Amino acid sequence: MDKKISGQLQQLYACYSSDTFVTQSVDKIALGFEGIKDDRHAGMTRKSDARTPWYTRGTDIKNTRQLSLVSTEELETIAQKMEVESVKAEWLGANMLVSGVSDFTLLPIGSRLFFDNGAVIVIEGENLPCINPAKVIAAYYQNKDLEKRFAKAAKEKRGVVAWIEKEGMVHAPSQFKIMLPRQRLYPGLMGK
Repeated sequence: MDKKISGQLQQLYACYSSDTFVTQSVDKIALGFEGIKDDRHAGMTRKSDARTPWYTRGTDIKNTRQLSLVSTEELETIAQKMEVESVKAEWLGANMLVSGVSDFTLLPIGSRLFFDNGAVIVIEGENLPCINPAKVIAAYYQNKDLEKRFAKAAKEKRGVVAWIEKEGMVHAPSQFKIMLPRQRLYPGLMGK
């Protein structure tokens, strides 16, 4: 079995509106194969967008962005770099706020999070900083200049996106374990 590390699930969030991406705190969520029922990002498929430029925009593709996760430690770092009091998980559209995992955003693709009740999610990759959370932060602090600071401050700290591999109910606070995938460098990158 690959190396395991653990962390804490601090808070859960969902967005049940198509008018915003900002999430609201919830006590528990049922993770189904389509994501969080009725959440903005639920579904087995999604439309391609700027993150998938190899497809014509709007093409139906597999939804590997069913969940967004951020860490308390990285949100604190972003806030410090932006010189603001705090950056809240819901402002970034997060579904889960975690703690206790160093360099959370840098977990490798394919890492699995095993929750106490048996639900398992798979990390698809880093959630790259974008303008929408920057606008929310700037509006909250009534400082338009913060829009320009977010991307740099959140680089490699913005959290990850994930998809559900095994269904189950999750609640916060609770614990989870992380199973890292086997990692190797692709020889083609080494100029063989």
